[in-house]
Amino acid sequence: MNSERLGIEICGKRDEHLDHQLASRLAARVASGDLSPATIRNVERASFRAVPDGLELEDDAVERLRRLCQLWDVRILSRGVTSHRRFLGPIIVMAKTLLFKVLQFLLKDTLHQQRSFNAEVIRALAEMSTKGGSNGKVA
Repeated sequence: MNSERLGIEICGKRDEHLDHQLASRLAARVASGDLSPATIRNVERASFRAVPDGLELEDDAVERLRRLCQLWDVRILSRGVTSHRRFLGPIIVMAKTLLFKVLQFLLKDTLHQQRSFNAEVIRALAEMSTKGGSNGKVA
């Protein structure tokens, strides 16, 4: 493993906490035999950049892409079900929690399709941004 390349860079910035988590999870998967050194070398050689190096974007375009990157992963999140009713409250909370789990299960495939679509749209937008101007500069 090449520890110099290990890490995730988003919009030119690295997060040390994410780098540490990635390194520990990768080490665990190698130790368990899930990943071979050949697989790791293949991934190290691959490029996962949405846009090429040297792309110049205006600040507002970068901010829009950054927001899209943060929002693409659609999930049903529980907000913590509560009830103020003294006697019926526990029953209401249990029913809402059960309903939430059922909805999560029923919408699992639909949300997966939506996440895939969102990721492709972001990739396409980033690609169009590289072709937006003759000098690579996008407003």
